[in-house]
Amino acid sequence: MIKAKAVIFDTDGTLIDTTKRFYVVFNRILQKHSRKPLDWKKFFKRYSADTLDDIVAPPKTRKRKDVLHRFWLEFLSEYRSIPVTEDSLIPGVKKVLKNICERGIPIAITTSCIVPSHKLELELSRYEIKKFARAVVTGADVVKALNEGHHFSKQEIFETAVKKLGAVPSDCVVVGDYWNDVEAGKKLGAKTVAVLSGSMELDVLKKMKPDAIIDSVGDLLKVVRFERPTEG
Repeated sequence: MIKAKAVIFDTDGTLIDTTKRFYVVFNRILQKHSRKPLDWKKFFKRYSADTLDDIVAPPKTRKRKDVLHRFWLEFLSEYRSIPVTEDSLIPGVKKVLKNICERGIPIAITTSCIVPSHKLELELSRYEIKKFARAVVTGADVVKALNEGHHFSKQEIFETAVKKLGAVPSDCVVVGDYWNDVEAGKKLGAKTVAVLSGSMELDVLKKMKPDAIIDSVGDLLKVVRFERPTEG
């Protein structure tokens, strides 16, 4: 059983199902760059296997690293610019967040999307989960680091979240659906829980060696025992 005194959640695929939004925005940017959009079946197969990079810039593409960096930064900037009716709160999320909050456990909600935190807060409020978060951190809060480093890095985002929570990294558990959540959580020195609700293939997540893998946030209390932080 993992022990933690604070929790840092990813948003997309972890708290909110936005897979269709990913599909729409990904194809929109492909088309902006005069590329043919993917049909849903082909997209989902590559999305789950984490091989969309090969659509954006095939392995032999000149300056592939730079092409991928520019594409995904544009993607992160546009991700929350459009509403998608298929977006939905993942089952069990509200109940678990309420339970954790009522125990006095500080919660941070994060996203790599380059969007002002107040806009993410509005979205979270529509799902009635913003009230459970003590801190909300987005890619816009660390945009310089994203521009200069890896576009999907969560390291600076999680570091910011820990500071806002007034927590110690080793007391935190990071919960996310993607490899970057686990990677950054481990670098931070936190425990990590990967969720399958984001449709990432199990083998992809296993390679990152998180402390636990669960179906969704609804199962979080089965693998994490939260201990209320000591006051003062």
